[in-house]
Amino acid sequence: MPATGLLAVSWLLIALPLAGAAVLLLGGRRTDRWGHLLGIATVTASFVLAVLCTVELAGTSGRSVGVDLFTFISTGRLDVSAGLLVDPLSMTFALLITGVGALIHVYSVGYMAHDPRGGGSSPTSTSSSRRCCCWCWATASWPSTWAGRASAWRPTC
Repeated sequence: MPATGLLAVSWLLIALPLAGAAVLLLGGRRTDRWGHLLGIATVTASFVLAVLCTVELAGTSGRSVGVDLFTFISTGRLDVSAGLLVDPLSMTFALLITGVGALIHVYSVGYMAHDPRGGGSSPTSTSSSRRCCCWCWATASWPSTWAGRASAWRPTC
């Protein structure tokens, strides 16, 4: 079932922390004054989006929805595309990772507040939230995606 509404933008769960990490990494020392706020904002926004997507997923008729991102290759009968499978298991992992990631960002800013070298959120911590979310989404979605499509796939020899 294709995603509609808020579930269609569930790719932002991965993109927001990625964008925050990129800005912090490319900005370097110039982001010392406001970088911690950006790190907290991007991961917290991902958590809020995960909560909203979970609520919307609970209201759908199916157990999962697919989000098509882009097509790698499309020639003849071969169609290789990338997408996300939004199901209860992947949303549980998204809630866990983004929620704990947001708490870690808030704690690290408070813990490092008195450090004279600055501190708080870093591209590494924001990037690790993104990587962890991608990994859990992939591992949670991959078996169910292939199990559902294995019966439909037939090799042609």
